[in-house]
Amino acid sequence: MNRTPIAGIVAEYNPFHNGHLYQMQEAKILTGAKYTVVALSGHFVERGEPAAFDTFTRARAALLCGADAVFEIPAPFSSASAGDFASYGVSLLGSLGIPFISCGVENAGTDEIMKAASLLNRETHSFKSVLQESLKNGLSYPEARSRALTAELIRSGADGKTVQHFSDLLSTPNNILAVEYARAIERQRLPLRLVTVNRKGREHTDSEIGREFSSSLSIRRLLLSGGDGTLLKDVIPGPAFDLITKEYAPLPADAFTGSVTRRILDLKHEGRSLSDFCDVSTDMADRISAAAGPYRTFGEMVCAFKTKQYTSTRIARALMHILLGITDASMKTFRSGRTAPYARLIGFRRSSSELLGILKENSCIPIISKAADAGAILKENTAALSLLSEEAHAADLWNSVYFDFCHVKLPNLFERQIVIV
Repeated sequence: MNRTPIAGIVAEYNPFHNGHLYQMQEAKILTGAKYTVVALSGHFVERGEPAAFDTFTRARAALLCGADAVFEIPAPFSSASAGDFASYGVSLLGSLGIPFISCGVENAGTDEIMKAASLLNRETHSFKSVLQESLKNGLSYPEARSRALTAELIRSGADGKTVQHFSDLLSTPNNILAVEYARAIERQRLPLRLVTVNRKGREHTDSEIGREFSSSLSIRRLLLSGGDGTLLKDVIPGPAFDLITKEYAPLPADAFTGSVTRRILDLKHEGRSLSDFCDVSTDMADRISAAAGPYRTFGEMVCAFKTKQYTSTRIARALMHILLGITDASMKTFRSGRTAPYARLIGFRRSSSELLGILKENSCIPIISKAADAGAILKENTAALSLLSEEAHAADLWNSVYFDFCHVKLPNLFERQIVIV
């Protein structure tokens, strides 16, 4: 195996901004890596919404700003819960033979992240008992899991300060993802070393534009509201700024509201159970079926189905899975065996072409650089072909809504050319 140091990053880049650039640069410094490889979300993202920009545009932005190669996380996993999202990203990077994975955190160290991951993976009888009791009492899953973890720490003799610290640790999106990366590394027994980078700038949910660092949420809101794009010049690297403000228009989640409503109505007419779909519980299915719409915005639709037990993200994710046709049964198949059965290359830097040779030498899964060749490459793996087909369908849906909203026709997955910068 070629031992060239390479840093891996699992990301959405929705869109790419200075915080992402900072993490990428810090990851290379901390690991001594020569190259950076990104596992990037497909056309739908982990919080349960369509990406504002298509996969290839986000990949190009990352490559223009310093990433050396970008591979895709297909829609069933890119739109999944933090656990499935992290599991696929880690599996993909590990299968490519990449030795490091870097992620952003909020005031947490690598050792703390690893400790939390080990406690969660252990799932003792007492942990499961507190978790189930908390869920029965109406807590959301993240809240119930945090309570179960702190109960384990108290049982092990941890002091109040430590217990509070770990409770706080599991309250932010970046830390939750970091813990899921660590859990996946441990469960899959991958020779990956987790390297954390403390995030700079504003909070993940902050909607205000900062002077140097801003959240993806605040950037999307400004772009989608038609606000003054020049305000973003200081928070987005130049090449990415030009790409997303001059060449492509963002696609709002609201553009999918009608599509989701019609999908639910069609399924009801066909007599299909909504609980067949991933992340849709029986009671959630009943709520959705009873109040299918119409709604003016996607946010309004999510709020209509929200309860104390289900977070907005969980509801949004469930609705996207209904739209995309991602079922519990299909996810069970995709999770079986090797989580990432192939690596679909989206793009690379011409100056880093040596990297592709290293990855081909190190990889234990097939690397697909041309989707049209996938049938021949994956002919012995029907689950892998099905997974690729799901991403192709998701991309077609995204492109269709993009055409309706922006009147721009984008190539489908099989027509797309690999991005080279």
